[in-house]
Amino acid sequence: MKVPNPLQEIYETCNRPMKEKAGNLPPFPRMIDIELTNACNFRCVMCPTGQRTVRRKTGFMDYELFMEILCQVYTYNTPLRFIRWGEPMLYPKLQDAIVDTKTFGLICHINTNGSLIDNDWNRFFVESCLDSIKFSFQGTSKVGYEFMRNSPDYAGLLDRIRDLYELRESYSASAPFIQIGTTVTNETESDIRAFIDSVDKFTDAVYVGKTRDLQTPSKPDQFCECPEVFDKLSVNWDGSVSACCGDYDNYTIVGNLKEQSLKDIWTGKPMQEMRKMLLEYRHNENYLCARCARSLL
Repeated sequence: MKVPNPLQEIYETCNRPMKEKAGNLPPFPRMIDIELTNACNFRCVMCPTGQRTVRRKTGFMDYELFMEILCQVYTYNTPLRFIRWGEPMLYPKLQDAIVDTKTFGLICHINTNGSLIDNDWNRFFVESCLDSIKFSFQGTSKVGYEFMRNSPDYAGLLDRIRDLYELRESYSASAPFIQIGTTVTNETESDIRAFIDSVDKFTDAVYVGKTRDLQTPSKPDQFCECPEVFDKLSVNWDGSVSACCGDYDNYTIVGNLKEQSLKDIWTGKPMQEMRKMLLEYRHNENYLCARCARSLL
């Protein structure tokens, strides 16, 4: 039985027009994205982390810093997402992070390439009441996936997702929400449809986007509505805070938790300036914004 996305309402709010959100800015982010680590065990051809071209240091979040984030977001009942530019399954205290987040009564989501998951991890995800998990794919077939991800594990990953779905069913549990996210290059509509149909029986949702070269600037008439600066903050493993979850190399740093609170960063001058820039569609003034993957191709 399929279950609903616990973050759907927030995502719908984030996708509203910028001007509408600017006039009704929340006192605290609607979500916080946390980079437990920016290390990854994959060498994906389209990813700066995978290609080892990221200039900032690789590391793991100090657990005291993570707990400080929990204490700050608890007041606002803000969901946490363990995503961004690393594989969170590499974080040694990932289970503790999930359990503590749920102990605080917060929605918890994780993005993963799925390569390190086994039966014990699947059992933990269900028994810990993890709210949502997204498995990152590439392409819509074994050939496309294994080329783009530099991994021969396409069939094994599908098996692990199926195992998680069946285990959730055996527990009669309503979590986690299980989703697959993939991006495509030259796949046809029939390729995409066939992929979605093939995984529909053991997922709750499938999201298909377009693979984008992050080094290519968009044209001014393609600059997009920003779903980030009016809705959430992204915390790097070292405590620096970015205005964008897509910021792989600190192009949009707006503060640091070693010096400020999340609330102060959210309402601070750097964030105000980012919002004004994007409201005026001056994306070209920031390297990352000018290359936003959400802009039209």
